[in-house]
Order: sequence, then C-alpha cells, then structure tokens
Amino acid sequence: MVSRLLYRDIKNFNYSGTLSDLEAFLNSDSRLVGVEVYTFMQTYPVAKLFKSDVRHLPRCSKDLFKEPCIYVEEATLAKDPPTRLVLYFSNRALLSTYRVFQAVLLMFDIYLFIATVLFLWASYSGIKKRIESIVQLLSNPLELQKKFDKKKKDEFLEIEKKIYKLYKAIRKEFNFNFKLLTLSSELLYYLVKAEALEDFISTVNSLFKMRNIAVKVAKTPQCPKGFTSRRLSHSGFYVCHRKIPSRFLETILNIIDTVLLAAKEKEKNRRVLLQTIEAFAKAIDAMSPWTRGHSSRVAAVAEFIGRKLELSEKELENLKIGALLHDIGKLGVPVSILDKNGKLTDEEYEIIKKHPEIGYRILEPIETFKEILPIVLYHHERCNGSGYPKGLKCEEIPKLAKIVAVADVIEAMTAKRPYKEPHPFEEVLKHLKENSGKLYDPKIVKVVEENAQELKELLERIREDEESQPAERGDRQDRQRASDPTQQKGQTCPRSGGD
Repeated sequence: MVSRLLYRDIKNFNYSGTLSDLEAFLNSDSRLVGVEVYTFMQTYPVAKLFKSDVRHLPRCSKDLFKEPCIYVEEATLAKDPPTRLVLYFSNRALLSTYRVFQAVLLMFDIYLFIATVLFLWASYSGIKKRIESIVQLLSNPLELQKKFDKKKKDEFLEIEKKIYKLYKAIRKEFNFNFKLLTLSSELLYYLVKAEALEDFISTVNSLFKMRNIAVKVAKTPQCPKGFTSRRLSHSGFYVCHRKIPSRFLETILNIIDTVLLAAKEKEKNRRVLLQTIEAFAKAIDAMSPWTRGHSSRVAAVAEFIGRKLELSEKELENLKIGALLHDIGKLGVPVSILDKNGKLTDEEYEIIKKHPEIGYRILEPIETFKEILPIVLYHHERCNGSGYPKGLKCEEIPKLAKIVAVADVIEAMTAKRPYKEPHPFEEVLKHLKENSGKLYDPKIVKVVEENAQELKELLERIREDEESQPAERGDRQDRQRASDPTQQKGQTCPRSGGD
C-alpha cells in the first residue's frame, strides 16, 4: 500500500507527499534505517529519508555477522516513469540474534564432538586391522598382480581380485570418459553460441583436432587418404574418421549427429523468423503505396551503420528486426492520415505520434521480440528531448533506437511521398550535420558523414533493385493516382522523420 502511494506521489510530482510516504515506509520495518528514491535521473535521488545518522557505520561486506553495518538493497518500483528505491538496512537485530544462536550452536558442537570422539575411539580397535588392509590394497593395486601370480591365498584374496579388476577397468575407460565428457560440454557450449552453421562446423572440427580425436565433419563423402567416410543418419552430414574403438566411435557419431541437427534447426528457425518478419514489414508498408519497401530500406541503412559502429552479430540481428518492425504501430493509424497530401492538423499529428506506443503494445506479449521493444518505442526520440513518446534526452535513448532514428530520417527524406519530392542525399547529410547533438547522436551522424558515398550508393542500389521487380497492379495504380495533380487535394508540405 505504501509503495503504491509513493509511486502515485512521485508520478504526480507531489514531493511533500513523497516524504510523508517515505516516513511511513521507514516505520513499516524496524530493520529499515533509510531510503532514497530515484526517477529519470538515476544519479541523484529526488527524495531521501533516514531514521538516524547511520553514515558512520560501514557498508556490509559479504559477512553480515561480523560487525554492525549497513547493507543496501535496490528495488524497481515502476518502469513508467522509471522509479527505483535504494533501501538501507541495519544488521544490528540480525547480529544480536546470530550471536545468541552462535553460542547455542557452539555448545551443541562441543557435545556432538565429544560424543563422536568417544564413539570412534570405542570402534577404532575393532576395525583397525581391516581398514589398514583395504587402504593398502587401494593405494597400490599394481602390487596385487604379484600376489595373484604367486597364488597366495589369504582371507582377502577375493577382495583383492575384485579391486584389481575394477582398477584395470577404470584405467581402460578413464581416458574415453574424460574425453567424452569434455567434448560434450564444449559442443553444447558452442552450439548455443554459434551464429552460423558453417562457423559451428569449423568449431567442431577444431575441437576434435585439439582433443586428438581423428574425426572430421564434412558435407560430402570425400575424405582424406587413410580416413573412412560415414554418413550421419539425422543431420545428413558426413564424418571422416580413422580407426577408433567401436563403442567410442558410435557414441561420438551420435553426439555429432545430434548437435549438427540442432544447429541446422537453429539456423533454419532463425532464417524462417527473419523471413516472416520481412514479409510482415512488407505488409505494413503496403498500407500505403508510398511506403512500399520503407522498412526494408531502413533496416538496410541501420545495419550498414551498425556494422560501421562494430556492433556484435547479436546486436546487428536485433537492430535489423527492430528496424523492420519499427513502424508496426502504424497499423493503428488510419490510412487517410498516412496518405494525406496536405499538412496534418494537430489532432492528426497526435494520432501519428501514438504509433510507437501502439507498436510496443503489439509486440510486448511476444517473448522473442523482448530485446527490440526499445527500438519500436523510442525510434522517434530526439537528443534535445523534443521527440516522442517520452521526450527522452540523448543519453537516455537506447543505442539501437538512435541508429534506427537516423536510418529512418535518411530513408524518409530521400524517398518520394505524396506530400513532397525526394531530397538529394547531400541535403539529408547537411540536415544531419546541422542537427548533430540536437536531434541525433553525434557518433551516428559522424559514421554517416564518413561513409556518405557508400551509404548513398547502397540506397540507390536498393531502390534500383526494387524498381526492377514487377510491382503489384494495384500498387502501380495507387502510385499513379497519388501522383496525378487532378486527384490531389490540399497543398503538400514536408514532414519530419519517418512520418
């Protein structure tokens, strides 16, 4: 209840109420001695309250029971606005309870130790001879063979034989088991980490070579001289191998077949996902004949910038998917507004501005898209806080969202729309440079500036490829009608960004 009141007061900027809520919060737990509240600015608290001056006490280390100290916990109260609590707890009550418990436990340990010693001492003399004999056998099993050769019989002869037999089996299988265990662990690790099937196969062959296992995965049955070819039944790959113990070989081949099949399915599923996303992006762009191919071009530009920024392959994949789906929220915007020839009214522009939040709500339930949600939600935020929907500043905007924002502007300004003609790439570059640090991240603008010619050629090549592909009949007619001045109403005017 207190946390809900606290969140309500913070959200409504009622900081006097916040202090009252903090006081109630402090009194709700005897261990709690202080609390700080952080909102958008994660560095400085908007409110803080302490029961007493506890700053002289040290911060608790891993050992909470060593001396009086303060330990700190953090809790997220809400995500919108981002609200974080930092709670300061005293360990004094815990320390007092622990010392009482420690004293009781010490007495129990003493009595238990005395009882154990007495029991062991009473049992020791009876088992001493047998223990010494068994320890001797286990510590030097190679000596047992001499006893067998001499056919020396004693009361432990059968035990000695079994120990020696077990020892030989362990020595024979140890190397196999160790290699198999290590190899299986490494294959699973690299299966999870692998981004491409070719890289995974190369890694598998490297592992075999490092482990001195004469096995090599291949796509064809051709093997080097001295190797035997075997086709794997499930994955469809071939394995070249030299003479290996049959049981070891069959186990290894089964493991290889399983991980290669998993790698193929992993790559297939990722490819199917990307194809589905690309098809979905085309469906979104098809809402208007003017935005055909917009999302795929934004994705291409964003991926180009991401590679120049040396993003990881995982980040590049998230960037591409986020760029393809960045305008999914426009499914909730009337086509009459998207295709309007003239200037948008204030009411129409407010509807347009809702598409990032609509897109966020569409994708939020899908676990696969969790990492791309910030791109969809924040791709219209600007460094000076003039963007939407949250009005974030540059350092608050996620990196991938800032890349898509620049890619979106580049594609939109160089594209033809019913309300404008395409801008030359030089004008787009000038716009980005003039607004570097104001609207757009300076690092991203610098990458665009340094690679302007290559980026320009990329866009031209993409558009030429699109033009060379046969367009849908309805799409051509829509474009012709939109281009016919006799069928246009109102005056055209430029719009900003991807809108």
